[in-house]
Amino acid sequence: LMNSPFALRVAESFADELLGNSALTSDADRVREAHRRCFSAYPTPQQIERDLKFIHGMISHPSASERTSSQRGSSQLSVVSTSSPTTEDRRQSWMTYCQTLVASAPFRFVD
Repeated sequence: LMNSPFALRVAESFADELLGNSALTSDADRVREAHRRCFSAYPTPQQIERDLKFIHGMISHPSASERTSSQRGSSQLSVVSTSSPTTEDRRQSWMTYCQTLVASAPFRFVD
């Protein structure tokens, strides 16, 4: 259900809103706003740090399409792109982050 086309569109729209909001001047501001919208509460400093590690980790790891491999005898040579992250890489990481928020138990359940 959380990987359905609808859920993916929601995550995409949510990420685009966060990235397109000029009042949010940093990724920490975006994380705060995402939590406010999803949970009606602001995140703790530890939550912000954890979420930023997740987002930035997604950006810094190359996608599978950027890796190539070739066999050389018994060893394998991997070549990884060292280019800077693109705007689309950043957008994809925020979409994944937003998807995790809307799939989380606190978002789906109300006490």
